[in-house]
Amino acid sequence: MPFARNSAIMEDMIIMKRTYRITYSSKSKLIKDADKIKEVEKSIVEEAGAKSAKIEDEGQIVTVEFKDENTTDVMAIVVNIFRKLDAKSEVTYRFELNGCNAVVNA
Repeated sequence: MPFARNSAIMEDMIIMKRTYRITYSSKSKLIKDADKIKEVEKSIVEEAGAKSAKIEDEGQIVTVEFKDENTTDVMAIVVNIFRKLDAKSEVTYRFELNGCNAVVNA
C-alpha cells in the first residue's frame, strides 16, 4: 500500500505548464490594460480549475499551470475566453515557449 499512497502524493505535486500564443484580428484587440489582464487571468484560473495563469506581451502569450489530466479542457477554455475578447482570435499551443514542461511543487 505505500506505493498507492505515494502515487497519490505525486499526482497532487505534478503540475503541467502549457503556453499558448494568441493571434488577434487587429492590434486594437490587444490587452493593454493591467486590470483587464488580471481579470482574464482570473477567468482562466476559475474556469479551468488551473493553479495559475500568466498573460504577457499585451495578451499574446498565455501560460497556464494545471493538473495533467485537464490538457484538452484547458485549451478549450482559453480559446473560449479569448474568443469573447476577439471573435476572430486564434489560439495555438507553443511547445517551444514552455521550457521545462512539468513543474514539481516543493
